[in-house]
Amino acid sequence: MTPATAGACTAATAVVLAAALLGTAALGARRASDAATVALSLFLLELTWLVKLLLLAGVFRPAGAMGGALLLLAATAGAVLAGRGSRRRIAALWRAVRQRLRGAPRRSFAGRRPSPFMLPAVVLAALAVLVHARSLAVALRLPPRDIDSLWYHLVAVAAWVRTGELAPAIENLSKDGDLGWTVAAETYPRDAETVSAWLSVFTHDTSLAGLTQFPFLLLMAAAVFGICRRLRAGRGPAVCAAALAVLAPTVVSQAYMAYNDIARAGVALAVWHVLLMAYPEADDRARTLPPRTALVLAGALLGLGIGIKAATVYLLPAAIVSGLVLRRAADPATRPGKAAGLAGLVLPAAAVGAFWYVRTWIGWGSPLWPVAFGPFDGPRTMDELVESARPPAWQGEPAALVVLRSWWSAVGRTGDAHWYVEWTGQLGLVWLAVLLPAALLLLGAALLGRPAGDRGRYRRAAFGVVLPVAAATLAAPGAWYSRYTMPLLGAGAVALAVLAGRTVARLPARRGRAAVLAVTPLVAAAVCAGLAGQFRYSTFRPMEDPGQAGFRASVRLLAAPAGERALEGVWGPYRGVDRLAAGTRIGFCAEDTPQYWIPLVLIGREYRRILVDLGSCTTASRIPALMRAADVTHLWTSRDSDIAERVRSTSAYTGLRDMRIAEFRSEYGWQLQLYTLAGPVRR
Repeated sequence: MTPATAGACTAATAVVLAAALLGTAALGARRASDAATVALSLFLLELTWLVKLLLLAGVFRPAGAMGGALLLLAATAGAVLAGRGSRRRIAALWRAVRQRLRGAPRRSFAGRRPSPFMLPAVVLAALAVLVHARSLAVALRLPPRDIDSLWYHLVAVAAWVRTGELAPAIENLSKDGDLGWTVAAETYPRDAETVSAWLSVFTHDTSLAGLTQFPFLLLMAAAVFGICRRLRAGRGPAVCAAALAVLAPTVVSQAYMAYNDIARAGVALAVWHVLLMAYPEADDRARTLPPRTALVLAGALLGLGIGIKAATVYLLPAAIVSGLVLRRAADPATRPGKAAGLAGLVLPAAAVGAFWYVRTWIGWGSPLWPVAFGPFDGPRTMDELVESARPPAWQGEPAALVVLRSWWSAVGRTGDAHWYVEWTGQLGLVWLAVLLPAALLLLGAALLGRPAGDRGRYRRAAFGVVLPVAAATLAAPGAWYSRYTMPLLGAGAVALAVLAGRTVARLPARRGRAAVLAVTPLVAAAVCAGLAGQFRYSTFRPMEDPGQAGFRASVRLLAAPAGERALEGVWGPYRGVDRLAAGTRIGFCAEDTPQYWIPLVLIGREYRRILVDLGSCTTASRIPALMRAADVTHLWTSRDSDIAERVRSTSAYTGLRDMRIAEFRSEYGWQLQLYTLAGPVRR
């Protein structure tokens, strides 16, 4: 990455953001908390679809991306000018801004008591900023190290950036042979990967890919804050809730990875914020989006979530139920009808979310390939994907009990250290000790609380937001995985803000402030205990493998010279792979599929090399002919595989020469063996 390429990426992103801000103003989002969620939602919807359209057109290059961004801004401006309602809303916003700039009288704060939540809000917000500033440094200064990014997330991105079109992630990839989960690079929904691709197209490498989830992290915080404000929690409790949601260990650990779990959680919580805009309470005079427009936006966000991760589909029925609950207290004069509410959610969700599933269905015969689910066949099952990875002590136990065990493991060690992808207990002590009890207390208050006025408010929060989000999240497969259940953090944080804010408001000022000051250290201690490693191992390791450097070593690594940082993790032992020329075609046998971090190590951080599936090789003697037929010059094998043993034992006859390209003394070195054709095949 050079300053010029980074500047081009920043400029093009700013153009897309400008289009989103213009759209936000045209839709009429005037309340700051609403406008933040709407703007980020529009930005991500526009960006993901812009990338897909550029890929379909075959012009996904730096010039095409910049041109597409400018066309998007021009189209948005044209649509705004053509719409009478949008022009009126922008004019009203402009008048409000001019009045503010001219010093129009503001509301007086004289006589108002200071919020007792000011101190915890400042402390938690500052902690969130500091922690994620470090996440930003890791994303920008270290190469990608996380397994799923190197295995398939960035493998898909590499093909798009290299070719400028929707090219296959791995050439000739097919159903033949045992391909493991490598097909995920070609068959999984990839809307989060379009953000990675946008960040990569200008630099043509992975240097900015670690920023993939930061827009979604901001969306997650903005949505939690906005939900709290829509449920009439004060600013202080809302800030505390937003900070707590993004300070859980699972969020902090993944913030700098090109994964998609933060993306899914941020979009899910934004759906409920927009639903609250669609169904404002009858006495809520805050300016917001037209109700039907808000419903369409909520449906589009559901579609974006489905395009990120298939498990988001479980949120759709929950969102429909929430809409019916929230509709009861909404203004009868403006609330959409039940049929309109259903259509407003389902139709945009289907239209926006179907893209990747239709392509996979056409290319692979099932929209969910390689997972067998319902009427769709596949070589793998959901149990293989999520349940078989349970810690050994939990195998065979009921799913609900495993979820509870996972939560409880935040206070102790469970079995051997897992990689991040299988980590338990990473919702942290703040979930177990603070947010989960708050959600349960809110549910109790909604059913039994007094006075009646508060009970109505609690019911709207509990049955309109917290319970549907939690139920849909826990109903999805693999609910014991901490990273799969990030929306729970938002639900619990909202419950805490609503319950704590209202409880303290009913107390005398001195007692309320004393209560908040007494609880704040306990909450902060729970947060810090989670960030310090939950009594196990550090949340701050720069790689998901728990055997890697701890917090102090990772801090030293961040300050190290660029040459040392570039060889961190798996990249050092395999530095010899980078000697291969750009465009080198590396084949592999279907019996010996590259997985874990191998695919991107072979492709390279500059996305220059190409992986090719040679199909089933059967015998080593067939490999040279298969390589020549596929125009492949190099063969990858895993050092301890059966096919590798056959290649080694027959190399004198096949002409395959071991390049000895890995540092075998490294703990990773055994996983990669690269051959090249050294001569003609002996007959």
